[in-house]
Amino acid sequence: MSQSDSNVRKRKNEKPAYTCSENVEEYLTNSTLHGLRYVGNRKISYFERIFFGLSFIFVIVLSGYFISNIWNKWSATPIIIALNSRSTSIGDIPFPAVTICNYYLRHVRRHPDDEWDVDVDDFIDLPPTDWTPERGYRIEEGGQIYPRPGPGSGSHMGLTVVLNTNVDEYHCSTTNSQGFKVLLHSPTETPQLQNFGFSLTPGYESRVVITPKLSDASDKVRPIPQSQRKCVFANEANLSYFRTYSRKNCELECQSYLIEQACGCVLYFMPKMGNETPICNRDDFDCYRDMISAIELTQNETYSCNCLPGCFELSYSNEVSVAKLGTDQFYTKGNFAKLYGAKYSQRNVAIMHVYYEQNFFRSNSKQELIGFTEFLSSSGGLLGLFLGFSVISIIEIFYYLTFRPCFNRKKQLKIGEKLRFSRSRHRTQKIVQFEQNAPFKRRKLFGQGKHKDLELFKPKMVEPTNRYHYFE
Repeated sequence: MSQSDSNVRKRKNEKPAYTCSENVEEYLTNSTLHGLRYVGNRKISYFERIFFGLSFIFVIVLSGYFISNIWNKWSATPIIIALNSRSTSIGDIPFPAVTICNYYLRHVRRHPDDEWDVDVDDFIDLPPTDWTPERGYRIEEGGQIYPRPGPGSGSHMGLTVVLNTNVDEYHCSTTNSQGFKVLLHSPTETPQLQNFGFSLTPGYESRVVITPKLSDASDKVRPIPQSQRKCVFANEANLSYFRTYSRKNCELECQSYLIEQACGCVLYFMPKMGNETPICNRDDFDCYRDMISAIELTQNETYSCNCLPGCFELSYSNEVSVAKLGTDQFYTKGNFAKLYGAKYSQRNVAIMHVYYEQNFFRSNSKQELIGFTEFLSSSGGLLGLFLGFSVISIIEIFYYLTFRPCFNRKKQLKIGEKLRFSRSRHRTQKIVQFEQNAPFKRRKLFGQGKHKDLELFKPKMVEPTNRYHYFE
């Protein structure tokens, strides 16, 4: 075998200076993750390396299980309802709308005469404003606006109403009771006295203490899907009749649509989806009564409206206390001055005071239960506990996947160039040394048929790998 063949075979069998397996081994040896350095340590037995490898896999599965629990909690209940840390003034919300209805509903056409010809616009100027629970009042509006905010707390800063029942004129009442039904509600909602009103009894003075209930939401809740946060913002509402969204408005609009589809009419207090929709009469009583019962059944999914509450909603709860009128005479002021006797007032007159008890209250705020920062800290804590994982660990993995192979490749090329340069220089030195030590030869030069003088010369090398072959 010649020396050139052995050199070629040596170059073919020569192993690259850096491989992928060596890169992985280097990462395992230098990684900051717990246990991996034992997996890549060649000085310990294979059994020990396999033991630490299986332990590392088990810890990864265990940490993934706990992180999945945090993820499921974040997905299922992303928000929490808590008391707002800041108090809200009653001047920032409107005074509740007060709707009063007599139990005895007389037909207006049968009593055309008015005792007083008075219009509310003649003595009260109430310019309407575009108030919503989400937007609130604008600072530039100011003045006497409607809906009017509460001026303060106490009965002297509230609303006092004197009502005359006229019990002697009762006949064929809607119920077996005498008096009035009252409902305190948000100005943006249609009152539903029949289901939610409370009674005022004639001959008694009632004091109604208002407790506002405001629900709001932080801006961090808005990106959460509606199906998870379980509330609707104003820009997401799609009501056809009401311009301000609330759960009661949504339910009333839904009930109106379902009753119209089933009975061909709507009740007088319901929104009309079309101008030609008739009002239900006594002949339609059985139809709309059955429909209302079916809609109100929470387990009936056929007629379920699935109305979510608004993310910003205002409601009022009330506490009523009553006392019997016991004065000998009862007076009213102003244009309605009239003297009533004690007997008449105890039988027909009802007095109601509606007022706030406190100037400030705390709203219920919808906030993130687990935000991205909390989820990241909880997951990072588990990974750090089980694996010693940190952001640097991610950087290490990225480094050994990208930069490290490139740097090693460049290093390998530089080493190869140095080796080739060193070998070439070594061969050159041997050739020069050989030429210097080679004996002079004589050869005959022939040209154009004429014999010329002999010339002394040194042997010429053919190949560096076959440096001993020369012309004679």
